[in-house]
Amino acid sequence: MHKHEYGRSRRSILQGIIVNGLFTVVELVVGIFANSLALVSDAAHDFTDTLILVFSWWATRFAETPSDNQRTWGYHRATILAAFVNGIGLVLITLFIFYRAYGRILSPEPVEGTYVLAVAIIGIVANGYIVWRLRRASRHDVNLKSIYWHMSEDALGWGGVLVAGIVMTLTDFYLIDPLISIVIGLIVLSGAYSVLKEAADILLESVPSHIDIEDVRAAMLAHNDIRDVHDLHVWVIGPGHYALSAHVRVAEMRVRDTDPIVRDMQEMLRKRFGITHVTIAFETEQCLCDNLEH
Repeated sequence: MHKHEYGRSRRSILQGIIVNGLFTVVELVVGIFANSLALVSDAAHDFTDTLILVFSWWATRFAETPSDNQRTWGYHRATILAAFVNGIGLVLITLFIFYRAYGRILSPEPVEGTYVLAVAIIGIVANGYIVWRLRRASRHDVNLKSIYWHMSEDALGWGGVLVAGIVMTLTDFYLIDPLISIVIGLIVLSGAYSVLKEAADILLESVPSHIDIEDVRAAMLAHNDIRDVHDLHVWVIGPGHYALSAHVRVAEMRVRDTDPIVRDMQEMLRKRFGITHVTIAFETEQCLCDNLEH
């Protein structure tokens, strides 16, 4: 991700912080006044969302810090760390929602359905706006992608709250309030799992999900001068930054004759797989024979 893209991402996140923060306050006040667990629980959830947005804003800013002697790759993984922490926060808030919903199922309480209905409409609009703002910025950043996905699920969750508000306005079926809370919790838990899995894969330097390492090996072996590829590694440095290292066996040749092979590999890997940082260690067939003799 380039510097101007980080700047655009921060602007989108900042707007999300303002909208989500204001809505959290409104939701909490109305939830307490209406005695709605669904609203109070989701207010706590939205407060966590606001913290997530603040942390993500900081991470995109910190990711622009130039590399140094201690962090030779730079600080691109700050956004990955943010996504991982955000995922843990989502799990904790989900457990809180389940705990509160369980108590309300055992002892249902009256809820002002009209207020729930009104806030649900505002919630759909507010979350929908944040989703729209983050749509483009989330394409190449797992941190922003997790926020985008999560806010999309929030908007769908508010559709469920809207249904609950209509039901409680027309009937006395107040049990639907904690039931909707559980549905919201399950949605959040699903999002948390997705975020944690993707962030953990990156932190563990797994092969990016859209790249098949055997396809990469086959593409490299298709070069006329390459006899074998081993010790092949592909991993994610940060959002949009993919790296590869490999040992490549070629026929006996001078070191300067390997330069065209390196350029061919760099161009092919960038175009076909989006891999922009390539490190190749060359081995000749003569070296292999010498090693076998020893």
